[in-house]
Amino acid sequence: MQVPGATVTFQLLDLADLSSVAAAARTLATLPSLDVLVANAGAIGYPEQVKPAGQRGRREQTTMDGHELFWGTNFLQTILLQRLLPALLSSAGRCVFVGSLGDRLAPLPADTVPGPDLAASDLAKYGQSKLATVTFMHELARRAAGRDMVVAGAHPGT
Repeated sequence: MQVPGATVTFQLLDLADLSSVAAAARTLATLPSLDVLVANAGAIGYPEQVKPAGQRGRREQTTMDGHELFWGTNFLQTILLQRLLPALLSSAGRCVFVGSLGDRLAPLPADTVPGPDLAASDLAKYGQSKLATVTFMHELARRAAGRDMVVAGAHPGT
């Protein structure tokens, strides 16, 4: 699809470093308008790493800020971007959250708020982060009700 006169801006940032996310938000805030924000983080599986002799298994990895890697990369950065780009919330913009069926892997009782400490396996941690993203999307849509802003979720398919 072509839109005459449209400008697309891609912003490079490190989703595992909240200071990088904040710097990117400051850059985006200088644009004359922000019409679409797509939250499409989906880190899953820790990168392989060399361990000292005698150690077995993989160590849980964290973001630059000390958060569990999936939680920080897939979820916390989304909240930070939304908080630092308030003009988006009052404009006629579109905010799209890319979900996953992985949210069904999150081990949660019905009255539990999603969080990184409830899951043990990589898939369960990924599920926690995606469930938290979907929960955040629903709350943002509720808060945007009555405005011109559209909050939507998408599933990329399997």
